[in-house]
Amino acid sequence: MSTEAYKELLKRYLDGKCTEEEKVLVEEWYATLNSTQKLTDTAYIQLENKIWEKVAEQTQEQKPQSRIWLKIAAAVLIFTLGLWYANNNKLTPVTYMLSSNHVKTENKSNHIQNIALSDGTQVTLYPNSTLYYSSQFTGNTREVYLDGKAFFDVASNKQKPFYVKNHHNTIHVLGTSFMVESFKKLDKNSIEVFTGKVWVKENLDEKELILTPNMKVSYNTVTKNFEEGIVQSPKPLDQQKDAITDHSFKFNEAPLTQIIGSLEDTYGLHIEMENPQLEKCTFTGNLEDENLFKKLELLCTTLGAKYEVKNTTIYIKGSGCNQ
Repeated sequence: MSTEAYKELLKRYLDGKCTEEEKVLVEEWYATLNSTQKLTDTAYIQLENKIWEKVAEQTQEQKPQSRIWLKIAAAVLIFTLGLWYANNNKLTPVTYMLSSNHVKTENKSNHIQNIALSDGTQVTLYPNSTLYYSSQFTGNTREVYLDGKAFFDVASNKQKPFYVKNHHNTIHVLGTSFMVESFKKLDKNSIEVFTGKVWVKENLDEKELILTPNMKVSYNTVTKNFEEGIVQSPKPLDQQKDAITDHSFKFNEAPLTQIIGSLEDTYGLHIEMENPQLEKCTFTGNLEDENLFKKLELLCTTLGAKYEVKNTTIYIKGSGCNQ
């Protein structure tokens, strides 16, 4: 009985049928949950009393039994919101969690779990991770909430952008594939982009960043900075449907500038030569079957050079060639 009364009370708020004063009280309560500062015990009691007082005002003219159940409903509401906040650490909003449309998938196994969303998006959920999503995306956006690690292959829909909200930031895409790792207890999260373009906005100070294929970023909650980099195994852009990167990696006395241009076009990354004398170097060899970093290693070994990755840029260092 108390559960039904509780549901009815919440339904009135979500349906917009409560009074303006009731709305202010509920939203004031939720604002404290969403605050970055912890609510003190005194403030908690004061706000709880305000809600109880409002319930008491409305029940003065009602039958005693009705008043009892309304008070139970209010108490259950307060308890449930507090419990939700403690368990979820502000990851999902109250209105979303109380919607009958939301689905929670938790991977408690030791294996990855595949999830197909209603829009065609494919999600690979890793162990000890949880994904909250709607059974049907009915609004102007597609929003999911991730606690843990998952790979997303997002179905393209320019009219309805896709958002992944996690403990550290919000990720905005139209149609792309990327990996996200964001556990509640970690000081930083990581995002790796495989195809398409990703917009990342940090939750607290709203710093923003745009990532393209083969780039990754971590947000450090201690330093409050993004740490950019290159993914461990960059893939050629021709794995994307619309990419045009028809480059051969068989070279015969090819200038280093030509080879670097081919690498940049193929992997979508920026490569710089620190010494202008390197532009005089040429290379003969076959790099067709090697990954990016193996290509660079063979190239630099032949030319007596070295490469270094700083953030999202690759630097080639060496004395150069005299020709």
